[in-house]
Amino acid sequence: MLKLIDLGISQRLPVDCTHMDLQQPMGSIIYMSPEQLTCIASGSSTHPASTRGDNEPKVRLKTDVWSLGVILYEMVHGRAPFGRTHQAAIMTAIISPNFPIPFPHVINPKIDKALKRCLVRDIRQRASLNDLLEMYS
Repeated sequence: MLKLIDLGISQRLPVDCTHMDLQQPMGSIIYMSPEQLTCIASGSSTHPASTRGDNEPKVRLKTDVWSLGVILYEMVHGRAPFGRTHQAAIMTAIISPNFPIPFPHVINPKIDKALKRCLVRDIRQRASLNDLLEMYS
């Protein structure tokens, strides 16, 4: 069972609300999704490959699935999936499909599948939280 701690410092947002301050991005780059980093780099708040039009929010709930995948990867493999030391190199490795994510052998096939479904660069192909829950039910 995975338990996360709520320190009470976050604010409650409506379920359909996403917010990202492009002037002051927060968080560790290693946990940011490709769409977050692309958004920061371009100064845009919409998804470049939108299927619903140019106003589709770029940062959505599946962004958190990416971050969960990075945390799970660290728990399973003892290191982050992008073993770079400089922020620019880490950003490039996360965004670029030219940098394959190494998936060392994992004994539990469900964990292996979850990792591979969380760490998909294309947000449209990435697992949702419901997809992950269905894998384990």
